[in-house]
Amino acid sequence: MKESMSLFIKTMSLTEQAILLREEGLIYKEISDKLNVPLMTICNWTRHVQLTDEQKQIIKTNCFKKVSDFWLNKRLRKF
Repeated sequence: MKESMSLFIKTMSLTEQAILLREEGLIYKEISDKLNVPLMTICNWTRHVQLTDEQKQIIKTNCFKKVSDFWLNKRLRKF
């Protein structure tokens, strides 16, 4: 299943990939890094995407996890 999805993504344009990844709950920075496209370009390409409440919750959870991981790693480096 993952291989077929990977093959499918390779045939899509970068814009289509960005929209799909946004709908899957990735934050702009993750999409930018994954596609190697500037962050503002990702924002422009995906700003029209209407997210469901479930998708918004996934993004919110992903953002919270990223921030939590950042601060935890920062604290651990002090020791």
